Amino acid sequence: MIVTCASCLTKFHLDDSRIPPKGVKVRCSRCKHVFFITPSVEGGEKASSAFEPLISEERTDVSKRERGTQPSLEAALQETKASLPPKREIPSPPPTPPETKEERPLPPPDREIPEAKPSVPTRFARSARRGPSSVVLALVLVLLLLLFGFFYLSTELGSGGILFSYIEGPANKIKDLWNQLWGIEKQGLLVGDLNRYEETVGGGIPISVIEGKVTNQSDFTKRWVRLRVVIYDSEKNRVAQKEAICGRKVSRQEMKLLPPEAFGGEKIFKPDLEREMVLPPGKSAPFVVAFKDLPPHAKEFKIEILEAPNL
Repeated sequence: MIVTCASCLTKFHLDDSRIPPKGVKVRCSRCKHVFFITPSVEGGEKASSAFEPLISEERTDVSKRERGTQPSLEAALQETKASLPPKREIPSPPPTPPETKEERPLPPPDREIPEAKPSVPTRFARSARRGPSSVVLALVLVLLLLLFGFFYLSTELGSGGILFSYIEGPANKIKDLWNQLWGIEKQGLLVGDLNRYEETVGGGIPISVIEGKVTNQSDFTKRWVRLRVVIYDSEKNRVAQKEAICGRKVSRQEMKLLPPEAFGGEKIFKPDLEREMVLPPGKSAPFVVAFKDLPPHAKEFKIEILEAPNL
């Protein structure tokens, strides 16, 4: 049979065997409209396929035929409703009482709890009380170590020390550069008129005297010309050394009258007056060095100028 949708007027071809005698609800595949049909509703028109839309070319004739079949559809729908059993009334659940919010008492306001100071252990408290004394003790130990290191280095770096032989060359180079930077120049100074003799003073004490002159061949006036005399043995080992300041000449007769203490230790001969230490260009200044108790094989000596600052 051919069924027409009452909403969009689309026709469908439906198999009669699928329609029960009491009718059935169908849904339009085009507009989704649901309507009721019965086997008594038949049509003579053909459709292209089952449940596929078939648009009529003459909507006027279709609407007329639909109006003719509409009363039968409504009657069938009423018969179906009458045959259906009455609906059971489902009892509604009893109304639930409204929830009452439980009133809880507010907590008391927070009290300000004072912060507890951390307890200091007894041993730390004692160490804190003894802090100043421990600091003083540590400072004393540091000072003692510094003094010990100073004396040790001064001894080793002095003449005859172990470290002196290793750092003498580099130290002299650094010192020369420093002297040139500050005008303490040794260039232009010439050592000459060297003389060495042996003498006995103070009731038989032998001494070895080395004397000479330093000539200033530079263009600058020098002052406080300091030099060093080093004594070597036959194997080129350093035996003794002494320093001297140019400007004072001690005769052989004066040397005999000096006490033995004048030749011991690091005592040197230097001028008594400041003007005797000044060495103008082209002038010469005498110097003298005396050694006591030298070994018999100490025959060689070397003279080096240590400093000669410009005036």
